[in-house]
Amino acid sequence: MSIANNFGYTIIVRSNEVINLKGSITKKIVSGKTRYYIVVDVPHRKGEKRKQKWIAAGTSYRQAESMLPKILLEVQSSSYGTGQHVLFINIVDDYLFSNKQRLASSTYKRYEGIAKALTQYFEMYTVKEIEPYIVDQYFKSLIKKGYSMNTIAKYRVVLSQIFAYAQELKLIDTIPIPKLKHKGTAENYLFQVWDSKEVNDFLLCVKDSPIYLPTFIAVRTGMRLGEILALKWSAIDFDKQQLTVRYAVDVEGKLKTTKTKQSRRVIKLTPEVLSLLKETQHQQKISKLQYGSTYYKNDFVCTFENGKPLSRNYVSTTFRRKVKKYKMPVIRFHDLRHTFATIALSHNVHVKVVQEILGHASSRTTLDVYSHVMPTMQEQSLEILSRAFES
Repeated sequence: MSIANNFGYTIIVRSNEVINLKGSITKKIVSGKTRYYIVVDVPHRKGEKRKQKWIAAGTSYRQAESMLPKILLEVQSSSYGTGQHVLFINIVDDYLFSNKQRLASSTYKRYEGIAKALTQYFEMYTVKEIEPYIVDQYFKSLIKKGYSMNTIAKYRVVLSQIFAYAQELKLIDTIPIPKLKHKGTAENYLFQVWDSKEVNDFLLCVKDSPIYLPTFIAVRTGMRLGEILALKWSAIDFDKQQLTVRYAVDVEGKLKTTKTKQSRRVIKLTPEVLSLLKETQHQQKISKLQYGSTYYKNDFVCTFENGKPLSRNYVSTTFRRKVKKYKMPVIRFHDLRHTFATIALSHNVHVKVVQEILGHASSRTTLDVYSHVMPTMQEQSLEILSRAFES
C-alpha cells in the first residue's frame, strides 16, 4: 500500500450545537488500485489527542467529492449509515472504546496491542469488503512469519469480537472468519511444561533467590503470578491449611480483585507449602528487627528481604534469566501453572478438583486446555479398572 497526494479539499458543516467538522479527500494506492477516502476531523475536547475517521469513498475523485457533505453529516450525527463506506480501522477504535471499562487494564492493553496489529493489515478495507478469503490469507501470513497457533488463536478472538461488534451495529450480516485448518501446526497449541524432576532441579538452583517462594507456590498450587504477588498473610489460614484467592496484581502493579467469580477461590495447601510459608513468615519477623524503621511495612507474602513486595516484571525477568543460566527447558513463569495442572492430572487427580484449584469457569475449560494429558489418564484408569476386577 502506498500513499498518494492529499487533495486538501475541506468543507465545514455547522450544526445546531455549533460543532465544526472538517473533511478532506485523500488518494491511496491499495493492492495496486487507486482508491479515495474521506478523512474527517472528529470534534474533540481541548487537550485531547486529535481524532480522525477514514471513510472509503470509491475509485474516483468526483465520487468522493459528491459524498463528502453526506459523510460529514453522518459523522456529525454519529451514524454509520449502511456500513458500505465504514473502514475497519474506525470500527476498531469504537470497539476498543466500548470495552475499555469492561476489561481489566492488563487485558485491555493486550487487546489494544492485538487490535493495532490487525489494523495494520485491514486498515484500508471497509468492513463489508473483508471476506473469509481475506481473513484466511491474513492467518496464513502469520503462520509464514512463525507465529504460534496460541498467538494466532488470540488474534482470532479479538478479530471475531470486532466483527461481532460491527454485526451488532448492522454493518455486516455475517462474521467473515473461516475455521482455521492448517496441517502440521497442531503441536503449536501445546504449551511447554516441566516434569517433577525438572521442577525440583530448578527449585534447588534458585533456593537463595527471591523468586524461590513464588516459584514454589506456583508449581504447588497452580496460582497465577498476579495472584501470588497479591497474596497476603491475612489470606492464609494455617489452622484450616488453606489460602483464599481474592486479589491479583496487574501489569501496572495495582492490586485489584480477580476478574471472575471462579477466580475467587479457596485452595487447600500441602504440608510442604505450609512449612515453607511458616518458615517465610518467621524470617520476615527477623528481617523486620534487622531493618528497623527502613523495613517496608505490609502484609504481603512474597517480598524482598527488606519487605518490599516483588513486582511482576522482576519475577518474570529473573525467572527467564535463571532458566537460561541453569540450562533448563525454556518455559514462561505462567507455564508453572500448566506444569501443576499437567502433573496433577497425570497422577489421576480428578479434573473437577484441578478445575476448582485453577479457578476455571468449568471442567470443560480444564479438559480443553489439558486434553493432551487425557490419553495417559485413560490408560492408567484402564489399568486400575482391570486390577479391580481381578481382585
